Amino acid sequence: MEDIISHEQELTFTRRTITAPDLAEWPDAAVDAAGRLEDGSVFTDSSKAETRSLKSKQIVFADSRDPYRHCLRFALSADGKLLAASFGRSDVLVWRLSDGLLVQLLHCQDHLYQVLGLSFSPVDSNLASGSRDGTATVWDTRHGRILLHLEGNGGPVSSIAYAPNGAVIATGSHKDKSVKIWDASSGACLHSFSANEVVYKLAFSPGDNSCLYAELETSSIIYDIHTCTHTATLQLGAGKMLYSSMSHQGDRV
Repeated sequence: MEDIISHEQELTFTRRTITAPDLAEWPDAAVDAAGRLEDGSVFTDSSKAETRSLKSKQIVFADSRDPYRHCLRFALSADGKLLAASFGRSDVLVWRLSDGLLVQLLHCQDHLYQVLGLSFSPVDSNLASGSRDGTATVWDTRHGRILLHLEGNGGPVSSIAYAPNGAVIATGSHKDKSVKIWDASSGACLHSFSANEVVYKLAFSPGDNSCLYAELETSSIIYDIHTCTHTATLQLGAGKMLYSSMSHQGDRV
């Protein structure tokens, strides 16, 4: 994972230290696993044999235990200050983007397999993670504590999303093709329905939080979470993949 940075940010990274205020906010902060600076480069021909260096540097975030592991999932906090990522393990790494400091390593003994989905709460620094073992977990990233276990999914939790108001969480299961909606405070399952296809992506409509959009294998569906009804299906044709995105107003897909 990489991010292009300015000269001012480069100075911040060069002089990076863990201060007393840092430890007060992030007791488990670590410099040795922080994001590292590298010279940026671009390919100058289609064969990728020639490259040209960039004037700016880039930040590379990796799992220091195995730097060559690919990032499987990542999420940015609503305020843009934190980056959470999973690298095919059962834990989640959280970095502070202002200086690349690793501020938290979230490990759950109940996550037996790799983390497949991540979503930050839009109202605080809580983080929801979905695992291949069929469980979802809500974390307090500030203190590294588990707040909730969301159990009862019918298979690997391949997608997870917070509603824009932070009140509910949606999870999608890869195996039984189900979607569940959970109370983000109590962990109670509010509703469940079958999508009839593999669920690849979940997103709530901005503003009124009334609609849940689910991107499936060959179609997309829109679900009204207040009335618990399926309101629309988007489909190109039999066997055709559909990739889509929702507008910020929530009125177009």
